[in-house]
Amino acid sequence: MKDYSLRQPENKKRVVQALKALKYRVFAAGDSYNDIQMLTEADLGLFFQAPRHIRDEYSDINGVENYAELKKVFSEASEFVKESKVSL
Repeated sequence: MKDYSLRQPENKKRVVQALKALKYRVFAAGDSYNDIQMLTEADLGLFFQAPRHIRDEYSDINGVENYAELKKVFSEASEFVKESKVSL
């Protein structure tokens, strides 16, 4: 691809920062290098089906391999889900 450039550097990271500035807890999942900044900025960032070489290179970021695992990790970390279970 010729003359390619990102229109907004660190766009995913900036979205996470904006949501956190609004006092949201941010959970994020990604699978490639362009997601690293987002995953490290989020309150909970996970690799989702990321290639092994990326997971090895960024071993400080946990990862999951399927939607059931992703749902489990996010649900266990969610205050909303915990509150909803208590009120049932």
